[in-house]
Amino acid sequence: MRVIILGAFLSFFIFFFFLPAGMAQTSSKEKIVVTLYPLYITVINIVDGHPNFEVTMMTGPNGGCLHDYSPSPADIKKVLGSTLIVANGAGLENFLDKILKSYPNIPIVQASEGYKLIKEEGGGSNPHLWASIDGAIFQAKKISEAILLNYPQYAELFKRNADRYIEKLVKLKKQMETDLAPYRGEKIITFHEAFPYFALEFNLEIKGVIELDPGREPSAKELMETTNLVKREKIKYLFVEPQYPRKIAEIISKESGAGLLTLDPAASGKLEQNAYIDIMKKNLSTLKDAFARP
Repeated sequence: MRVIILGAFLSFFIFFFFLPAGMAQTSSKEKIVVTLYPLYITVINIVDGHPNFEVTMMTGPNGGCLHDYSPSPADIKKVLGSTLIVANGAGLENFLDKILKSYPNIPIVQASEGYKLIKEEGGGSNPHLWASIDGAIFQAKKISEAILLNYPQYAELFKRNADRYIEKLVKLKKQMETDLAPYRGEKIITFHEAFPYFALEFNLEIKGVIELDPGREPSAKELMETTNLVKREKIKYLFVEPQYPRKIAEIISKESGAGLLTLDPAASGKLEQNAYIDIMKKNLSTLKDAFARP
């Protein structure tokens, strides 16, 4: 009987002292919480190859551009235990203020801070700089600096990863500049104000948008004004976004004769390292095809 009791005690001792150590190792991962899809793609490229990092997207892969986004209790819970928050900034994530009051000790990087932002008519700034390659490069550098600062023990690996990803973005930028050079000055109408930085970078002219505020359908007057603009400027295509319904764009298309094509602001998509680059390559193909048609 004593042998059985002793054996049971030893089994309990081994389980209690050794198994939790392994479990503690799992729970001791560094946790980075990211608010926006394209920034998530940047972060997973930078921390690639290190098993001790968990990267979580607060809003989920289909969160879109976060206009009027309100985090759920589950979203807020994701911040618990994080060691760094990566946000876009530029007024995009107003919901973060309340969250940061609850977690004041968690460092945060605003990836748009220091970038020359485009001012909007309402007095704010356009936050969609990630939709341009130049903006994505800036944000990748900003995020990598914050990660290196907060996790200096992994600096060698993370700097190498960041440099590799930025090099891919620079290569993409050069390709797009070359391929879109013949179409400088082309006039486009986009779904909403996600592409001013993109248009500025590649010398395109945005003549109007289908929905000024995503989710708010334009009035009959606004709809007529946009339709007349399309006809007057001889716009061949309206560019919709995969994150939003096409209903209003289809009405304008029917009334004006303009076709519909998809231009993706990279606000959602696959959770893969090359996802942002793949989206932008598809955008490049779409634009070249649209501009080359008579």
